Amino acid sequence: MSHSNTTDFTNPSTFILLGIPGLEAAHAWISIPFCAMYTITLLGNFTILFIVKTEPRLHEPMYYFLCMLAVTNLVLYTSTMPKMLSIFWFNSREIDFSVCLTQMYFIHCFSATESGIFVARALDRYVAICGLLRHSTILTNPLVAKIGLDVVVCCVILHLPPPQPGLPLPRGWDGTCCSLARTLQGGCSRPASPEQRGKPGNRVKSAVGWEQG
Repeated sequence: MSHSNTTDFTNPSTFILLGIPGLEAAHAWISIPFCAMYTITLLGNFTILFIVKTEPRLHEPMYYFLCMLAVTNLVLYTSTMPKMLSIFWFNSREIDFSVCLTQMYFIHCFSATESGIFVARALDRYVAICGLLRHSTILTNPLVAKIGLDVVVCCVILHLPPPQPGLPLPRGWDGTCCSLARTLQGGCSRPASPEQRGKPGNRVKSAVGWEQG
């Protein structure tokens, strides 16, 4: 592990997610609230989708946007939580390079999609308040579908990764999911040596969680 963390890689085949530093022995306990949140998220969002689908009175723009938010939340949680739980439960720390990039893409793309849908919901409420009698004629079902599609397409295109030059990237980093901040910081910093990693303060244990010298 020490050798892999101090070796530079250009597009390495795998990364090592180290989990939560210093709390490896408590990973099983830490996984309980994360698993509970993920289960509640799945049940809650699927319940919303089911109720809106089966109840004709809810076939309105406000609930369509709510369904879009539910789908976005499902994608966001599912892109990170299964790998996080596998680290906590099975100590499965390796993640393929392409999977790591895909995970980062989904996180940023659908986070932006969520923000766009919130803006669309605000527009829906504005029309409902200021033009109540014309709400159904302004925000028709085809227009709602176009708004949702435009938000998704814009976020998908804007977050497409540009061609990357070869950057030296350490294989191991703290955390339970891939992060753009870690990748950028890793490409611009020098991996720590074994002696430096043993010194207090040389391991960054923040949201970016990268080892620096």
